[in-house]
Amino acid sequence: MEKVKCNLCQSDEEEVIFPAAGYWEYDEKFRVVRCRQCGLVFVNPRPAKEEINKFYPEERYWAGEFCEKDYRPIYRPILEGFPGSGKILDVGAGTGALLNFFKENGWQVFGNEVAKEMVDDASKNFGIKLEGKDTLEISFPDSFFEAIVFNNSLEHLYQPRETLMRVRGWLKPNGLLIVTVPNIESLGFKIFGQYWNSLQPPKHLYLFSPKTISKMLEKTGFKPMEVRHDYSVHNTYSLEQSLRFRFSPKFKEGVGAVLNKKPAKHSPYQLALPLFKIFGYLSIFILAKLEPILKKGEAITIYASKT
Repeated sequence: MEKVKCNLCQSDEEEVIFPAAGYWEYDEKFRVVRCRQCGLVFVNPRPAKEEINKFYPEERYWAGEFCEKDYRPIYRPILEGFPGSGKILDVGAGTGALLNFFKENGWQVFGNEVAKEMVDDASKNFGIKLEGKDTLEISFPDSFFEAIVFNNSLEHLYQPRETLMRVRGWLKPNGLLIVTVPNIESLGFKIFGQYWNSLQPPKHLYLFSPKTISKMLEKTGFKPMEVRHDYSVHNTYSLEQSLRFRFSPKFKEGVGAVLNKKPAKHSPYQLALPLFKIFGYLSIFILAKLEPILKKGEAITIYASKT
């Protein structure tokens, strides 16, 4: 385990939010803190970089499939801003599904992904060669890309500020940076607290608010232009999983119960399950519709240009 200073302002003054937060996939608990100076939320202490892979088991690593409607907040501003074609970099590209969409639309696509099985999937399924390295270990020419995307990847990085500084040089002067991250000021976090699905320590090393992600972008040479809360697939999924994590007996028993075990046929939980599901999904539907209006989305998408 290693103790770190705030990645945004380098302060070592912090307040503890959760002394022992965890996630259903593993037994370990982690301390989640907030910087007293700038408000950035992060895991501290955290596993050393060479230890983090054990929290990403291959059989449960999920990177999602491409659904055009779901990814609209990412691709639409790029296609509208750069008619025709261009070059795009996807940092933490997962299976390469988003890059394949741009490839089919005539773009030159580039990406990196540290999970080897995802790199292999991108090559096998889409013919896309991803760099299997951290962003700080790869290089591109200056002013090379029309668009650079961090789609739910920045919160996983050990050095998010340094990574943003690195990619800034690769973006064209008129280029567009798009960053999607979990929102620590979401309705879901307010309601579920340490059971909020997007907390996920230590996979999510950093958790941003609209204020802290905007500050980080400004410090690394970007100008935030818009913050959106209407990434509907994330709003719905995060709320649904948070509800399950908080109330389902299986999640309290650990990963084995979640993956393999069903509740006893005549247990009180099983008998009440249909009613619980109706109430739960109705609540999720209402909250997911309210979040963009209240600007409290489970995930926020920030569009930024170079300064």
